[in-house]
Amino acid sequence: MSSSQPSSSSPGSLLPLPPGLPRNDPPPPPNNGHAPREPSAQLSALELKLYPPLAEFIGFGGASKHVVTNCGSHRLVFKVKCSNNALFKVAPVFAFLDPGMSVDLQVVRLEGPIRKDKLLIMFKEAKPGERDAKRAFEAEGVTGKTILPLITKNMGSESAANNLLIFARSITDSC
Repeated sequence: MSSSQPSSSSPGSLLPLPPGLPRNDPPPPPNNGHAPREPSAQLSALELKLYPPLAEFIGFGGASKHVVTNCGSHRLVFKVKCSNNALFKVAPVFAFLDPGMSVDLQVVRLEGPIRKDKLLIMFKEAKPGERDAKRAFEAEGVTGKTILPLITKNMGSESAANNLLIFARSITDSC
């Protein structure tokens, strides 16, 4: 038996396919000319929590305050994107967060039509010594994301007026 032909008697060896039969190998994964990437252990060290996990508004506007917390073990930089910049204003848009630290996120809705909207909070590890959050976020790096749904409820004008009247009375009574 020659060494160029696989042996049928040796364990684990493959027999050659007869001519004309297609191979049944799975296709290789597409890599677009790049080497395959290993799963990043860095993502597990990056964790951002948002509380409360959604924002509720009424059609004629309002404000919602949230706490963004870095629950990971690395310093983070985050960026907030909104699906409707005409009606929603957000502060801060960019910020750094050290491990275990939190920052308040203010969301303000102006009066306008009701539709499904959301905030996308993207985050990644910040390099030591970085001071400009906007510039730090533009650099390449592993990015995580979390979504804050912006829920707007349609309250009839009578209901909204009644709620404002009740609120105004409670303020007057407490003075």
